[in-house]
Amino acid sequence: MHPHAHTPVRPHRGFRTIAAVAAAALASLAMAVTVPTSAQASELDAITSVAINADAPNGPIGVGQRYAVDATWAVPATAVAGDTFRLDFPSPVRAYSANFVLRDSAGAAVGECVVSESSIVCTLGDYVESHDDVHGSLHFFAQSSAATDDDTYVFTTGNGLEIRVPIPGGGIVGGGGEPSTAPTSPKKWGWLNDDGTSITWQVVVPSDVLAADPSPVLVDVYDGRMGFDASSLTAGWVPASKWDSWEYHDLVAGTGPETFTLVDSPATHSFEFTFNEPVTSEDRVYMLKYRTTLPADAREGDLFGNTVTASGEEFTTWPVEFVTAGGEGGGTGKLGGFTVAKTLSGDGAATVPDGTTYTVTYSYLRGGQPVTGSLTLSPGSPKGIAGLPTGTIVTLSEAEPEAISGATYGTPRFSGDGVSTDAGSAELVIGDRTTIAVALENPVALVPTESTPPTPQVSTPSPAVTGAGLASTGVEPGWPLAGAIVLVLLGGAALVTVRRRAHAG
Repeated sequence: MHPHAHTPVRPHRGFRTIAAVAAAALASLAMAVTVPTSAQASELDAITSVAINADAPNGPIGVGQRYAVDATWAVPATAVAGDTFRLDFPSPVRAYSANFVLRDSAGAAVGECVVSESSIVCTLGDYVESHDDVHGSLHFFAQSSAATDDDTYVFTTGNGLEIRVPIPGGGIVGGGGEPSTAPTSPKKWGWLNDDGTSITWQVVVPSDVLAADPSPVLVDVYDGRMGFDASSLTAGWVPASKWDSWEYHDLVAGTGPETFTLVDSPATHSFEFTFNEPVTSEDRVYMLKYRTTLPADAREGDLFGNTVTASGEEFTTWPVEFVTAGGEGGGTGKLGGFTVAKTLSGDGAATVPDGTTYTVTYSYLRGGQPVTGSLTLSPGSPKGIAGLPTGTIVTLSEAEPEAISGATYGTPRFSGDGVSTDAGSAELVIGDRTTIAVALENPVALVPTESTPPTPQVSTPSPAVTGAGLASTGVEPGWPLAGAIVLVLLGGAALVTVRRRAHAG
């Protein structure tokens, strides 16, 4: 069978129209999807300087040793709320986590910052939209996890700008929290963790200290402001001869030989750790490590200590100092204000007593919180409010004036450039370094005086006078009426006679 030849068929005109409309609709939909509806927050290169400050300014800094990082920042005049700036740390640098608010000298929030292990990110608030030259400083604490011979660290901004920072002492040296050789007496030390909310403690006890008791007990008493995290406790031992290579062996909880037992006593801020039949004939160093949580209200500089008693010997750690991050900011305020001037109008204005005052209430938001107040006005004496941030929306309304005799007040009328009104109230937006002049007119109308209508005069009619009392005219009173009746009758008779004669003819 031969294949059928296919003859192209021209689509119907209506179909082509529908197809064109559909294509246009799809194109519009694609445009709506791909075009953003609002501006996105910008990443700013706001960090202007970074410095590392160690306890010993001339170094060296050891691995695991805490040091401070200080930075300054400034944002451009185009910055808006929601814009961010950040500083990323080189990989050996690990910061202590923290959150804080950047505030100006008056306590107003400029922005918020979050410090993580590897970066600090700050988000600006609406403060930047009402102030110029916004700038400030910040600081956080960190430590290095590895040694380096380099004399600088390279920090990076969010947009990839590199900032080279000298390391005090010319580098990071090995060593750190743990002793470089196996201890020969009980030791304990602690350090603030990267999360900024807890401290890790480590206790080491040489095996010969435990030899006097088959089940020696360690009693640990910690600062009452802290909480003991029993789930974090681990225990083990290291051969003293392998201390540098750290040949670590775990101990497990239990009751048999070479196990441990833990009894937690939160009420007394303590716990007991029992070594069950430890091996003391070999050259071992036993140890345990655990974590305590810090109070939520811990402040920078607070010290947290710990005491341990092992085989009757008490030893206390050097306290661990709590450190956190912080910063500040400020700028030149873009401020403005408004004034309200009272006037009276209408034919009743002159009746308003001297000294009459009028109350205008105002309200606006500042820092997200409502602010309300009032102005007491007299005609011809404007009053207002200054020092409001640019962009503040102010609402005005007038309290009902006290009634006056002989006149009534109409609806108050607000007016002025940039003033919008609605049913006796007004709204305005504060401009940069400007004062908006608001006029408030009160129409006063006289109350019409109601006059008393005159009393109508009531006249008393004279009594009718009978015949003898009338003046004589020669005609009796009843004759005119009788004559009229006679004439009517005579007229009717004559009319009848005329019609009959006409009919006879």
